[in-house]
Amino acid sequence: MSEEILKALMQLFAIIAKQDNGYIENHEKYVFDFLSSQLSINRVNEYLDIYHNFLNESKVDSDSTEPKRTSMKDSVRTLAICKKINKTLAQKQKYVVLMRLLEFFKSDIQQSANRNQIVETVADVFKIEKEEFIELRTFINSSKNEIATSELLIGDEKVLGKVDCRYFFDFHDFHGVCRFIQLRSANFIILKFHGEVELHLNGVVIIPDKLYIFPAGSSLRLPKASIYYSNIHSKFTEEINQEKFSFYVHINEHKFKNGTKALNELKIMEQSGNLIGIMGASGSGKTTLLTILSGQEKPSDGQVYINDLEIFENKYKVSGLIGYVPQDDLLIEDLTVYQNLYYNAKLCFKDTPEDELIIKLSRVLLSLGLEQI
Repeated sequence: MSEEILKALMQLFAIIAKQDNGYIENHEKYVFDFLSSQLSINRVNEYLDIYHNFLNESKVDSDSTEPKRTSMKDSVRTLAICKKINKTLAQKQKYVVLMRLLEFFKSDIQQSANRNQIVETVADVFKIEKEEFIELRTFINSSKNEIATSELLIGDEKVLGKVDCRYFFDFHDFHGVCRFIQLRSANFIILKFHGEVELHLNGVVIIPDKLYIFPAGSSLRLPKASIYYSNIHSKFTEEINQEKFSFYVHINEHKFKNGTKALNELKIMEQSGNLIGIMGASGSGKTTLLTILSGQEKPSDGQVYINDLEIFENKYKVSGLIGYVPQDDLLIEDLTVYQNLYYNAKLCFKDTPEDELIIKLSRVLLSLGLEQI
């Protein structure tokens, strides 16, 4: 997280904290824990000083017990900070700022209207959709038993029982529950864990009941298994990607033209949305297998099916469903990801109408989490 954003957060934390007669110990603890997760101990003290300076700038009268309305100065300052952040941050980063503010607000034992108003002002300036703001706030404040129907869960169904959620990954003897939500407008996935077992997100130990961003490429290591970003993201995008594909391969054997055996018996059965890896020593047949799977070479004895269509017998029907990227990097570095895909698609699908082509590209980018690149 950049220094500019950290300073802005310290100022927003301070504005929220000093409402309604000021100091609450839980606020101090949250700020310290948050900074400790982001910075070295020396930098933590530096930013704690910044927080305290902002907090003391216009401290309210501690002798007063009556709640006061948010001052005009605080309101103007909040708007100024948010407008400055608006110019420098992408929408995903704004969600991160809002998420941390909601966590800070949760640590407030008073949960006052003034503090809530500050957070809602930030959401409005960031143009966060009302429904997503409510969903995020509910998720942050909810306990492990308050599961929303939009959530995706990892747990032991025998322990948790039947849960009304979007999707459930059932892991036997997993003592805990991992909860995921997706904020679709920013294609943003958030993780929350309840339990006592040790989990690792991208190599970092997860603290129970804390919020974690689950970005593209992430891996969540459970005691007996691992869950990857593609596993989670594919379940959230099932409604968007309505077209489903099955891929079935059964090769009894494959020989080169000189009669040398290239591949032994092999079976593959996969559904769309999954990522698999093929590993083997040099000369073991990886490239040969890929040429068969992509339809470039027919196996000596075997079949390759996509949605029950044998690809070598139905070449025209499966045309456009298989893509093959060789080892050489064929991307043009001066173009964006979208532009690279667009110009390649124009060459490969020259008869496809422009509107249909753009829709297909958008779906591919969304499914890969690359729509903003």
